[in-house]
Amino acid sequence: MEEQVMLKIEYPKPRDWNTKAFAMPNIPRGKNGYQESLEIILKSLENNMSYNTIITIPGSNRQMTLDKLCIALRPSGIVYKNKNGWGISSEAKTWLELRDDLYLAALLNANIRFFSEVLAILQVPHTASEILNIANEDYKLSWKTKNEVNARLKWLLDLGLIVYKDFSMNYSITELGKKFLEIAGYVKPDELVKNIDPTLEEETIPISKWAYKLCEMEKSELSSRKISIGYIPGSIETMHNTISDYLLLMNSPTELSIIIEYSRKNYQISESSTRSFISALVNMGFVERKTRTLFQITELGNRFLSTNSTLDFACCIHNKFAFVFEILNELKEKSLDAKSLAVTAKVSYEFPAENISEIHKRLHILLNAQLIQEAGGNSFGLTKRGEKFLQEINVYLIRREDSHFNEAKRSKWEMNRLNYILLKIG
Repeated sequence: MEEQVMLKIEYPKPRDWNTKAFAMPNIPRGKNGYQESLEIILKSLENNMSYNTIITIPGSNRQMTLDKLCIALRPSGIVYKNKNGWGISSEAKTWLELRDDLYLAALLNANIRFFSEVLAILQVPHTASEILNIANEDYKLSWKTKNEVNARLKWLLDLGLIVYKDFSMNYSITELGKKFLEIAGYVKPDELVKNIDPTLEEETIPISKWAYKLCEMEKSELSSRKISIGYIPGSIETMHNTISDYLLLMNSPTELSIIIEYSRKNYQISESSTRSFISALVNMGFVERKTRTLFQITELGNRFLSTNSTLDFACCIHNKFAFVFEILNELKEKSLDAKSLAVTAKVSYEFPAENISEIHKRLHILLNAQLIQEAGGNSFGLTKRGEKFLQEINVYLIRREDSHFNEAKRSKWEMNRLNYILLKIG
């Protein structure tokens, strides 16, 4: 009976490896496993519970609001957010109806990298440390700790796809896991080089007309762009989603006190950090200050939300901040790492210092927009989309030889710092 069900269900199809999320959903694990936790969260959404409600998971002491739980689940394709709030994806609704563990495993595997790959590895028993080594060496995931490996192992255990032997500390695949592996397949390390560029067959560049217009800047506009993108809560991997969350929050004039409380509850950040982030959103052109304590999304912010396109977002950032699409020019001839780009930014693009943090933010934005790709050895190179896009906008970019804008840029830097201080003072 189980095999007949497996054959009839159409399981979620995996996204391209390069567009999958890195992290497993960080939700409480109850006494009856992640499936029970997930069902409680989704039922709470169905019942229109307040997003500020603390959701109780039997067997777990973790205190998380429904909103924070949804934020944790969104990269896995289980929930989504729009102007009306949080919603349950069609795939997650299917799982709620079926309560089929293999379907849930397929949903996670479709959106998160290195999931079914763990099962493939565990066709021969391995320890968590050995799996971590394979993740880093063969799949180039660069994880410093076993946290993400352990997160996957816990989900796989709860789904019945693997077993753990205490005496050897080894994990191994179950018969059900083998059946799932036949259904889902997995990415082999030697396929990553071939599949790393998802834009190879792309005929047109998926960009909005308004976003392309943002790239058509004169030299004076290019020279007045800011250096620091500024503080953004969470990791750079979730930058795009974090900004979308706050823009939805400020869809109408919103009091600073509400934004501060939202930040405290959902991102565990202080008032000063919230003010810093608001300053960054203002500098991006996504938010404007209506009064001393009221903030609201701008027309540009609404345009970005309407498409939620990673390439449109990259254009918005390039329009306001220096050395964004200029990175594409630097990667045209050869692959470079973040350190090399930081040196180039200082020496040739008037950055006041070698700022690795700012370079990493830009690289993540370009990766998300599929303009660049990882090229091995912590370096980055252009995708086919990146090459085509560079040809389109190259005439509008600052080049190394254009060093005459130094003073204008430094004056702008000082003005940005003054604006930040005034915002912080309130």
